[in-house]
Amino acid sequence: MLSAENPSIDFVFHMFFLLKYSKSLEEGSFRGRSADFLWMLLLGAGLLTSVAPWVNVQFLGSSLTFMM
Repeated sequence: MLSAENPSIDFVFHMFFLLKYSKSLEEGSFRGRSADFLWMLLLGAGLLTSVAPWVNVQFLGSSLTFMM
């Protein structure tokens, strides 16, 4: 059976900043261009996921936050 662990403070902060930066980008640079914003997110997440095995990264939230 899988056990759910409490999220670490690092995880919470990365998710907070990811939401904050996403909102800022969507309301600023990508205003009225939601498809472009989605494309940027999908492309960035895909590249990070494809590179992750070679750089031994388990949690990609910090990398995605830096990408934003």
